[in-house]
Amino acid sequence: MRASLLQATTGCRSILTGIKTSSLSVIVMLAVNAYSSSPELPLQLLDRYGLEGKKAFAVLSKAEVQHDISLSSNQLTRIKAIRNLDAKAMPAVSNFLKKTGPATNVSQRLQRSEEVIKLADNFQLESYYAVLASSQSNRFQEIMLQVCGLKMVSSNQKLARTLDIADSQFKKFKDILARYDIELDPLYHRFQRQTIAGLSPGESLESRSSQVRASADSICAIERKREVELGTVLSNAQQEEWRRLKGVSLQIHWDYDDFMDLISS
Repeated sequence: MRASLLQATTGCRSILTGIKTSSLSVIVMLAVNAYSSSPELPLQLLDRYGLEGKKAFAVLSKAEVQHDISLSSNQLTRIKAIRNLDAKAMPAVSNFLKKTGPATNVSQRLQRSEEVIKLADNFQLESYYAVLASSQSNRFQEIMLQVCGLKMVSSNQKLARTLDIADSQFKKFKDILARYDIELDPLYHRFQRQTIAGLSPGESLESRSSQVRASADSICAIERKREVELGTVLSNAQQEEWRRLKGVSLQIHWDYDDFMDLISS
């Protein structure tokens, strides 16, 4: 799953760089229609395809978040510089490249590329938090919990320990996520094709837009349903702790520009 997601996100960049202006205009129109139909869609895509550093930057880029954690202009400049830093300039990446040497076949190149992506993403995530003061970091972690939802329990051991998740509960989380992935995987793949592929002969923009809106609505409805079901696994005390960990709710406005950033980066 991780490899396929990495390929999906990096593949979008290579596809979009070769798209003609007219085709790109079609993609923008589809993005607008998808967002208008399901305004939380960029958030869902962010969590689906974004690595942790990518997610953190996307959230830090929102004006609501910057205001909430009192991010200074100097801090924002430093965060953007981290985001734009060439991967080869990151110590962990450069050390890895020196240690492994050049790849000799396609399989090695793919593995090497995926490792570089992960190392760069981890570097960026740690660097973002290093820019924040302690109080800002704590609040930002609360906001990230709000953004990511209870599915984080399955991959975040610290969160699972804090919530005192029992082995039986952890299994239920895994089972629920696996069951919903059966529904979501083909929907996300279809959505990606619909928003990137050119129109077929005889296919109208209205027809494609209708398909995109239907996929977006289905994805967001299933994601919301899954979050509710995950919540039923928690005891009353755990639900109360989960609410405490998330802190004061922050409404973030996700728009189609966020959507475009996600599918093109």
